[in-house]
Amino acid sequence: MIEGVVLFFSPCGRMAHIWCVLNEVPLCLAYREDFPKLWRKLQIGSRVQLRSKPVGNLMRACELRLFAMETAEGP
Repeated sequence: MIEGVVLFFSPCGRMAHIWCVLNEVPLCLAYREDFPKLWRKLQIGSRVQLRSKPVGNLMRACELRLFAMETAEGP
């Protein structure tokens, strides 16, 4: 699994843009409909672990979990 940080959410709140550490394509999208139970816990700065797959020119998270409950900025 790759570690990443949630950078921002789309204006509609449907997508989280995640910066992935040590990945050849560092930006990945996670969609609310793919992770409904986890979505309410995510916030900007959340540290996550994920697996992704290519969808066109983008990477889409196919597995996502919180790496730590605190954000990258601190508790």
